[in-house]
Amino acid sequence: SLTDDDSLVGRTICLPADRDLSSLSDAGRRHVEAGNIRLVAPASLIDCLSLVQRGEADAFIASELEGRLTIARLGLAGAFRMAEMPLTAKSIHIMLSKDAPGAKERLAALNGGIEKLKSEDIYVQIIARHLARLEAGN
Repeated sequence: SLTDDDSLVGRTICLPADRDLSSLSDAGRRHVEAGNIRLVAPASLIDCLSLVQRGEADAFIASELEGRLTIARLGLAGAFRMAEMPLTAKSIHIMLSKDAPGAKERLAALNGGIEKLKSEDIYVQIIARHLARLEAGN
């Protein structure tokens, strides 16, 4: 099981060819460059799932939502689980000048909108629509 960076050593990790490899180098990690892991890069996430199922890879890398949705859509929820430890976390930051007119109100509206998206599962629906378009090649 993948529980920390040391548990990656000696593993074969699958990352679709069109995905960003930087998560394996975040925070000073040099897993690929140092030869700590073997990386396979097929064309799609579905190919990665297949490689893991056949034992040709130990794990695959995907965003949590993409991974969960793909696994569920393929009916593989019993065969896969998400690692307890995320490989990396990405965040989005928005900056507003404190001196700008209405800055506090704008920030409150933005934070309120984000909370509404999360509480009503709208965010998950938006991501699911985007992932469906990506899978369809649009």
